[in-house]
Amino acid sequence: MENSNKVELYRQMSRLVKKLKRKSISLINKKNLYPGEFRVLSLLDINEGISPGDIAKRWSMHPSNITITVNLLIKRGYAIKKRNESDKRRMRIFITDEGEAVKNEYFAEFEKKIGECLENVSDDKIERALDAVNDILGQV
Repeated sequence: MENSNKVELYRQMSRLVKKLKRKSISLINKKNLYPGEFRVLSLLDINEGISPGDIAKRWSMHPSNITITVNLLIKRGYAIKKRNESDKRRMRIFITDEGEAVKNEYFAEFEKKIGECLENVSDDKIERALDAVNDILGQV
């Protein structure tokens, strides 16, 4: 296969994922949660926590943008900030029980919307696409 076809596969797969995410997230915004807030909320954990810097690295964003988003989540009661026990200079962000409930609600709705977006695609095509993507992932 030509390299240009491989690049086109990458572009189209990326386009598909972005389009599905955009469509599904825009349809589930019951709690007026912005997509960026949803993305950060999806990374938070009740027990583990994560530093704002690690969130920024994960999403390739500037730390100041993450701080704004984290502060909005804290203001809404979806997250809390705690000092890192091993390094008091660093903060860790944890999801609250209320934030976990919202996250789970969003994920359930997100999965439902993805199903609706793909309802007219045959099971056979989805299985073949899944096999191909898993094969590609295994080689990357």
